[in-house]
Amino acid sequence: MVARMRWPTIICVCLELLGMAAVRLEACDAAVPHHIRIEDCPLATLVAKGLEQSPTLRRVVDRVAELHGIVYVVTGVYASLRRTELRGTLSPRVAVAGETCVMRISLKRQYGPEGVATLAHELRHAIEVLEVPDARTERTIVRLFERIGSAVGDELYETQAALTTEAAVLRELRPTR
Repeated sequence: MVARMRWPTIICVCLELLGMAAVRLEACDAAVPHHIRIEDCPLATLVAKGLEQSPTLRRVVDRVAELHGIVYVVTGVYASLRRTELRGTLSPRVAVAGETCVMRISLKRQYGPEGVATLAHELRHAIEVLEVPDARTERTIVRLFERIGSAVGDELYETQAALTTEAAVLRELRPTR
C-alpha cells in the first residue's frame, strides 16, 4: 500500500515505545542485506530465513540493490485517519544522494510468513518507484501510483505487481501440507 502523506495522513500509533527502543538497542545478527535496514530484530531474523526459502523475496531484495535503493523498515501499529488498519505502507517521502534513493517502509508488527510477505509487497512498491528515475519527490511518487495503481482508499494506492509479489512469497514460505 502506498499512502500519500499529507501531514498527518498516516499516524503511527506506537503502543510499545519502550519495547521498540529496546529492539533498536539489542544486537541483531540476522543476515539481511545491508540495503534493507530492519529495526525489528525478530522480523529481520524471519526475513533472513525467508531469503533462504523464497526465490521471489530474493529477487525483490536483489532488485532494490540493483536500483541503488536503501530501505529502512520500521514496525509498530499503524492506522489511517479513517481508522483503516494498514499492514504496511511505503512513504512517498524519499531522500536522494547521487544514484542512491533512501526510502521508508512502515509495517504493522506481525511475524511469520505474513509479515515477511507484507514486507515483500512493500519492497515491490519501492521497486516501482526506483524504476522511474523521475519519481523522486512526494508529488511525483504520488502521481506515479495514481497512474500505475488503483485507489483503495483516501490517498491510498495499490498495484497488482505488489499483490502478486506478496501472494508468491506467502506461497513459498507457508509449509505445504
